[in-house]
Amino acid sequence: LALDTIGEEVPAGASGEVLLTGDAGDQLTLDVSGLEQTGDREFYELWLLGEQDELVSLGSFRVKPGGDSQIEVPLPVNPEQYRYFDVSIEPEDGSPDHSGRSVLRGLTPS
Repeated sequence: LALDTIGEEVPAGASGEVLLTGDAGDQLTLDVSGLEQTGDREFYELWLLGEQDELVSLGSFRVKPGGDSQIEVPLPVNPEQYRYFDVSIEPEDGSPDHSGRSVLRGLTPS
């Protein structure tokens, strides 16, 4: 499942892809490329986003120089119950809420 760029903070040429894995489709692999390297006090976070703005955080990650990263995370819920996969930039401020700074987004397999 391809993720498209969104927002003003994403570099040209950035991209992402989600692959559902595991025997029961209960795992997810996220591959991103072309993203900005994360700073000391920020990280990227992968979310499921619903029709009514429901959010489920699936995991956070950092991006090193070169802009590439790959993470594997368990799926605590069925992604078909949500509309989008979303990648955002999050500040290290202790808040569990979405920052509103999305950089990649793509439809779930619903």
